[in-house]
Amino acid sequence: MRGRQLFSCFFALFFAAITTGGLARSETIRVAVGTQDTTINCAAGGLLIRELKLLQKYLPHDGKYKDVTYDVEWKNFTSGAPITNEMVAGKLDFGAMADFPGSLNGAPSRRRASAAFSSAFSPAA
Repeated sequence: MRGRQLFSCFFALFFAAITTGGLARSETIRVAVGTQDTTINCAAGGLLIRELKLLQKYLPHDGKYKDVTYDVEWKNFTSGAPITNEMVAGKLDFGAMADFPGSLNGAPSRRRASAAFSSAFSPAA
């Protein structure tokens, strides 16, 4: 059940991030994901999504995304700290990590997600 919640949250944040502005035709959207493949409680968050190609399967490919190309980048890390650093630097859009680093990153990520949702769903000025 936890993996399903992680997966749902992952895509909700992705859609909030890409819907903050209009997309141009033939646009390439980079999606960079950091994983910890060697940490057993992180396997469902990255390794399985990558190997089963679930991200590519569930990304939108119709409507305003009909002509969009996705550049999906997967990066494997041995611990959560480098994932956090890459996310703060804007080099990763998502990070799948164990509970402790994820808990520490929750507050900043929550603020960014809240801002993305606010701008995505606020009425145009």
